[in-house]
Amino acid sequence: MNYDKINIGKLIDKRRKEMGLSIRDFAEKINVSSGNAYDILKRESIDVALLQRVSVALDYDFFKHLTNDEEDDGGDVYIMIKVSKKALVNGDVCSGCKYGMRSKK
Repeated sequence: MNYDKINIGKLIDKRRKEMGLSIRDFAEKINVSSGNAYDILKRESIDVALLQRVSVALDYDFFKHLTNDEEDDGGDVYIMIKVSKKALVNGDVCSGCKYGMRSKK
């Protein structure tokens, strides 16, 4: 899959329109201002935590666009995410994964 071609803002906007939501309704569902909602719809990339909120609000799994089952070669899929130091210290990140990622205290 060519990840450069994924435009998450366009995917979110398409789903918003399918649901018949105005920008204001969408903004309320994800608890942001209307201006921030417009910005989200223009983005080519998005923070994972925000994408989770959008996925829940629009009842749609946007994360599935990060993999392509038709081209599955059986290999691992790696997704880069930005996490806060607090999340690392608290063990909120990768709590069940084999790497046990934690920061030094």
